[in-house]
Amino acid sequence: MKRRQKGILAVVFVLLAGLGLFAYQQHEAAVKRAATQELTLSGNVDLREVTLSFRESDRIKEMLVEEGDTVEEGQVLARLDTDELAINLRKTKAQIAAQQSTVEKLHNGTRTEELHQAEQKLRAAEAAASNAQGVYERRQAVYDSVEGISAQELDNARTDAEAKQAAVEEAREALREAQNGPRQEDIAAAEANLQALEE
Repeated sequence: MKRRQKGILAVVFVLLAGLGLFAYQQHEAAVKRAATQELTLSGNVDLREVTLSFRESDRIKEMLVEEGDTVEEGQVLARLDTDELAINLRKTKAQIAAQQSTVEKLHNGTRTEELHQAEQKLRAAEAAASNAQGVYERRQAVYDSVEGISAQELDNARTDAEAKQAAVEEAREALREAQNGPRQEDIAAAEANLQALEE
C-alpha cells in the first residue's frame, strides 16, 4: 500500500509541476502582451519656459493653443510670420524668370538685326581705315618729295592708319562672333545657374 501511495504522490507531483509550468508560461505571455500595448496617461506637463530656435528675423505670428489646452500629435501649435519668406520667394521667382530668358536668348542665338549692325560697323571701320591709309600715303608723298610736313605729322598719320586698321580687325571679329552665336559653355553655365535657382 505504501508503494501505491508513493506512486500516487509521484503522479500528483508530476501533475502539479506540469500545472505550475503551464501557469508560469501563461503568466509570462500575459506580461509580454501587456508590455506591447500602448500606455495612455492623462496629466499635465508643467513647463514654465520653452526655448525654440528660429532665425533672427523669424517671429511667431499666431498662437493656436493656450496653456492648459489638450493637444494631439501633429497638431499645429503656432504659426510663424512668413512675410519675409514670401518676399524672398517672389525675388527667387523673378530671378528664375530672368535666368530662363537668358537661357532662351542663348539658345535662340544672334538676331538678324544684330548681324546687320555688326556688318555695318565692319563697313564703317573699313571705310575709316581706308581713309586714314589714304591720308597717310598722301602725307608720306609730301614728306618724301618736298618735306612740306613735319615728321611728327607723318607719324600721327601712320599711327591713325594703324589704329583704324586695328578697329577693322576688331569689327571683323565681332561680326564673326555674332555669326557663330553663343558658345556652348555660356549656354551650359546659364542652364546650370537656372537649375541652381530652381532647386
